[in-house]
Amino acid sequence: MGYSLVCYILQIKDRHNGNIMLTRDGTIIHIDFGYVLGDTPKMAKVPIFNERAPMKLTQEYWDVFGGWGGRATEFLELFEKGFEICREHREEIALIVEQGIKVTSAEGGKERSGKKARAVAEGIVRRLEGGGRTRRERQEFIKELVAYALNDWSTSTYDWLQRSLNGYTV
Repeated sequence: MGYSLVCYILQIKDRHNGNIMLTRDGTIIHIDFGYVLGDTPKMAKVPIFNERAPMKLTQEYWDVFGGWGGRATEFLELFEKGFEICREHREEIALIVEQGIKVTSAEGGKERSGKKARAVAEGIVRRLEGGGRTRRERQEFIKELVAYALNDWSTSTYDWLQRSLNGYTV
C-alpha cells in the first residue's frame, strides 16, 4: 500500500521488474528512480507513450490480494488512511520536494528554474487535495484511482515492451 501511495504522490514511473530487486530474505528494493515527478520514459527523446496510471498496480498484483472481495479491502483501507495523513501534510510534503529539487539542481550545477520546482510542488498538492471535501468522496476517489490503475492500458503496454525488449517479466 505504501508503495502505491508514494508512487501516486511523487509520480514514480518506470516500475518494471528490471527496476525491482528481491533479496534472499524477501525484501523488495526499488532501484532506478530516473522517472519521477512527471517525467516519463522516452526512446531517442521521443515519448513511447505517456504512463498515465496513477501508480503501478496491475491486475496480477490485485489478484494476489484476492480481488475486490478479498484482502484488497484491507489495501483500500490502508491506502485511504495513508492518503488522509499525507493530505493533512500536503503543503509540508510539497515544500520538502520543492526544496529538494532546488538543492539537487544547485549541487549538480544545473539551472533548474524555481518555477519548475514550484509547479512540481503544486502538482503534489493537487494530487493530495483530490477526491473532494468529505471522507466519503475521498473514499470513492481512491476506489477510482485503483480502478484506473488496474485498467490502464499504458501499464500493461509498458510491461509488454520491457518484457519484449529486455526480457523483464511481470
